[in-house]
Amino acid sequence: MKTEMEDGLYQARAGNLEKLVFEDDGTKKIRVPQPGFEAVVTVQKRMRKALNGHKPDISLVAEAMLLAAAEMPDIEEKVRLHAQRVFSGSNS
Repeated sequence: MKTEMEDGLYQARAGNLEKLVFEDDGTKKIRVPQPGFEAVVTVQKRMRKALNGHKPDISLVAEAMLLAAAEMPDIEEKVRLHAQRVFSGSNS
């Protein structure tokens, strides 16, 4: 027996396939190299101390860091230099 199904993810329940529905929470996934991720974790740990033991969600910390960096007057130059180092293979 062939059943027509829409694209998506399904879960078997009581012998039937039910389509899983995901709501868009407004977040986007990006791949971040390890040094960038570690920088976010370092700030997250410092925030835990500043918040008396409460650990902020890592996505909140990363968002705050990105928004702050976007306001830096020389961010374009910093990104250009970082890209130059990455693509040249230099770690300095």
